[in-house]
Amino acid sequence: MPESSPMLIWFHKFDAISNRKTDTNNHGPFSSDNIGMNYDYPEASYERRKEIIEEHKNYQMGLLWFVANDPRIPEETQSRMQEWGLTRDEFTDNGNWPHQLYIREARRYEIAYGSLVPKKNECTNLLVPVCVSSSHIAFGSIRMEPVFIILGQSAAVAASIAIDRDLAVQDLPYQELSSILVENGQILNY
Repeated sequence: MPESSPMLIWFHKFDAISNRKTDTNNHGPFSSDNIGMNYDYPEASYERRKEIIEEHKNYQMGLLWFVANDPRIPEETQSRMQEWGLTRDEFTDNGNWPHQLYIREARRYEIAYGSLVPKKNECTNLLVPVCVSSSHIAFGSIRMEPVFIILGQSAAVAASIAIDRDLAVQDLPYQELSSILVENGQILNY
């Protein structure tokens, strides 16, 4: 079977790290991502969060077992997957399974409008929804697609107001922008 076959492509995201371990991430149209099943998490009760964590664990463990054992999976893929397992020296008090989910898509902290616009004396009428002014750590969270989408929407609304009112984006009344964003479903404050 060629290395690019749908089943062997599974192993293209087993990025090697120290101690014969990998940083394994989703890769391809069907993967370890339990898409859509963590949406309740940010506002869920502790009991519901435990249920969501368990659902993710069952999904991912089941998927790994399936790829390693199901007769519908090509033998070569099964045998390669059977060489892998959970790390024996991590999360030993939790069956070698991480204690927390990695939630990429959830409500993020507030991002100031000022981070989208340069200083007026440096450049007028420029909105920068992707290359925002932030620390490296903050950008790690900002760089997620849902946040970029929200920043893009905010920049588009700001540009529209600025054009309609013949203002530089730096002079835009924030109250006017925020009311339109809230009216369109954005959550601007926790």
